[in-house]
Amino acid sequence: MSQDKLCGIDRKDYLDEGLEQIYSLRTDILDKLEEMENVIRDIAHQTGDSLMLTRAQSYWLPTVRGCLDEGGAASMIPLDDTIKEIIEKI
Repeated sequence: MSQDKLCGIDRKDYLDEGLEQIYSLRTDILDKLEEMENVIRDIAHQTGDSLMLTRAQSYWLPTVRGCLDEGGAASMIPLDDTIKEIIEKI
């Protein structure tokens, strides 16, 4: 089997499709994080517990975001670095 083909699919097309899927999933995760933050904001407002939102915004929300983008400090190798690696292979 040629290294330029993977299961009959052109390697570049395979990498392009995979990269597109990763971008889409990354966007979905970031959108869901924003949605979760908004729900927590609403609950904090309804219950008068602003500390709940502050804790989420200070701890786990930036940790998860940090694993996805190069601007975050949560991961030594964020998803954005993996995306760059894939782009280099295309």
